[in-house]
Amino acid sequence: MKIAIVTHSSTYENRAEAVGRFFENRGDEVTWFFSDFDHQKRMTLQREKRDHVYLHMAPYTRNLSLKRLSSIHRFAADTEKVLLEQKPDLIYFLVPANSFVPAAERLRKRIGCRIVLDLIDLWPESLPVKGIDFLPPIRYWRGLRQKHLGCADVILTECRYYRERISLPEDRTFTLYWYKESSGEGIQEKDRKDTDPIALPQDGPLRIAYMGSINHIIDPERIAAILAEIQKRRHVFLEVIGEGEGREHFLKCLAEAGIEYRYHGAIYDEERKNTILSSCAFGLNIMKTRVNVGLTMKSIDYLYCGLPLINNIPGDTWELIEEEQFGINVKEGDLAGAADAICAHAADGRMRSAAREAWKRYFSREAFEASLEHAAKILEE
Repeated sequence: MKIAIVTHSSTYENRAEAVGRFFENRGDEVTWFFSDFDHQKRMTLQREKRDHVYLHMAPYTRNLSLKRLSSIHRFAADTEKVLLEQKPDLIYFLVPANSFVPAAERLRKRIGCRIVLDLIDLWPESLPVKGIDFLPPIRYWRGLRQKHLGCADVILTECRYYRERISLPEDRTFTLYWYKESSGEGIQEKDRKDTDPIALPQDGPLRIAYMGSINHIIDPERIAAILAEIQKRRHVFLEVIGEGEGREHFLKCLAEAGIEYRYHGAIYDEERKNTILSSCAFGLNIMKTRVNVGLTMKSIDYLYCGLPLINNIPGDTWELIEEEQFGINVKEGDLAGAADAICAHAADGRMRSAAREAWKRYFSREAFEASLEHAAKILEE
C-alpha cells in the first residue's frame, strides 16, 4: 500500500515519523510530506531526507496571528495539489491544520484513497479566551474540521478527552497516545528494575521541575501560587527547562513569589534533560483552565523519568492519576490541600515507581504500536 503522511508542523514530525516507521515495518511504501519551516526556531530550513518531501510554508513569527493562519491554509492547498498527482492509497493527516480536513474529503472523492485523521490538538477550542466561541471567524475555523470529519475511515485522538469536547464518530475513533522512546540513560540508576521503589532524600529543598514551552496556554500565576503554598511547608527549588514568548513573565512570577529557580533554557540533549528531571521530586503540569488539553508531552517526559505530576489538566491525565496514583491533582480552590499532599509524598518511592510504570503501560513505543495495530486492522476491513 502506498501511504502519504502529512503534517505542517515540525512539532508533530516525531509522531509522523513513528507512524510511518510502523507502516514501513508492515511492508507499506511510505512518503512523508513536511513543511520547510521550523516552528520552534521560526525559520525556513533546507532539508533533504529519503522518502520525504518538504513543501514551502510562508514564515511567521507569532503563534496567534492571521499571518500564521494564512501560511498554514496555503500549505494545505499546496499539499493537496501534490497528493492529487501522487495518488496514494492512504493519506494520514496530522490535525491541526484544520484545513487539512476539507482537503482530505476532496482527495478521497477525487482519487478514492482511504483517510486517517490524527487529532493532535483542538483549535480554536484551545484558545484561552472566553466568550468568542460563536464569533464568525471562530465558527469558520472550527467548521473546517467538524463539517468534514465524515470523510475519515479512522480518526485517532491524542487523548480520550477530545471525545468529550467535540463530536466524533464512536465506531471509528480511537486514542493514540504520544510516546517517548526509552534511551536507557539518565533515569535514576540505569540497571534498576521498573518496579523498584525510587525514593529521594527528605532533607534539603524540594526540587520540582517545569519543562516545556513557556507560552500563552500555561498558567504562570497559578504555578507561582502553588509553589508559594508548598514553600510555606518546605523550601522549593524549581528547575526550568524550556523557552517561549512567555518566559520573562513566568520568571517574574516566580521571583515575586520568592521561588528560587534555575533557568536552563531549551535543552535538546535527551541525556542531560533526563538527568535534570530525575533529580526532582515532581513535575509541574499546570495550564490555564480554559485550554482543552487532556495530555501534554511534558507529562510523558516526567513519567519516563519517574516524576510524579503536580497536575490540573482534566480528562486523561486527571483520571489516570486518580487510578494509578502517580501524582497529585490540584483541585480548584484547594492549594493548601494540594501542598500538604505534595509534601507528604515528596519522598514516596511508590509514587515514583507508579509514574515510571504508567509511562511503560500507556506511553512507551510498545503501547503506541499496539494502538496503531488496532487502527490498521480497522483499515483492512
